[in-house]
Amino acid sequence: MHFSIMPSADNLPLTTMTENAQFKLNLSWSPQNIESGSSATFYFQILDAFLIDRQVAVSYDLSIFHHGTPPFHDGEKIADTSGFSVDMGLQMIKFDVPDNISGIITLQFENLNGNDLADAFFPVVVDRAGIDETSIPAWIKNNAGWWATDQIDDSSFLQGIQYLIQEG
Repeated sequence: MHFSIMPSADNLPLTTMTENAQFKLNLSWSPQNIESGSSATFYFQILDAFLIDRQVAVSYDLSIFHHGTPPFHDGEKIADTSGFSVDMGLQMIKFDVPDNISGIITLQFENLNGNDLADAFFPVVVDRAGIDETSIPAWIKNNAGWWATDQIDDSSFLQGIQYLIQEG
């Protein structure tokens, strides 16, 4: 038996609830693969869970962090803004991704409608490597072959793997 989970559309939104469960947020972005040194547009909606997911206009604070883990960010804040969401359609925020940013960035929505318990977090990947872009260097393939045929010992093989992890 084989199962496969596939998205039904190209750009499905991420969805999360605020810590106090009052608001539900939907987030999507363009382009799909965000790259360092490029511009990205984030689209979001804020829905009131108590009003059966009706879109609402509320104030919010938005910060974007790199190398931080919510809710205790030890990373670098790379952007922040405040605003008022719309009660119809999608809210749009443009973001210029710095050249030195890759990996996971966190979009942190805080103080929705002035409530300090109304916070939500979204992780987004910058410079996501596709399957076609990922390759194993020829030297590691050679090392694996030599190791499999006992031409090099375990320690030498592990040193090669460690180097690959550290240096990419």
